[in-house]
Amino acid sequence: MIIVGNTTATLNNYLVDISKSFITSGVISGQIVHNIVNNTYANITNVAPTDLTLDADIFISGDVYEIKN
Repeated sequence: MIIVGNTTATLNNYLVDISKSFITSGVISGQIVHNIVNNTYANITNVAPTDLTLDADIFISGDVYEIKN
């Protein structure tokens, strides 16, 4: 399964997308998220309903991301 979306906020070391429910989508800690806009990657360290904590600061609002299971 691939989850694709756009970030809706800019926070250091977070991916925020208020249109998604990451927990019910099956996203888990340890997965990798790809910022398609600038071709960077980060590991997911924590999952909340509409945001993901990351081990790197790679997103600003409006960036397109991809998470592959």
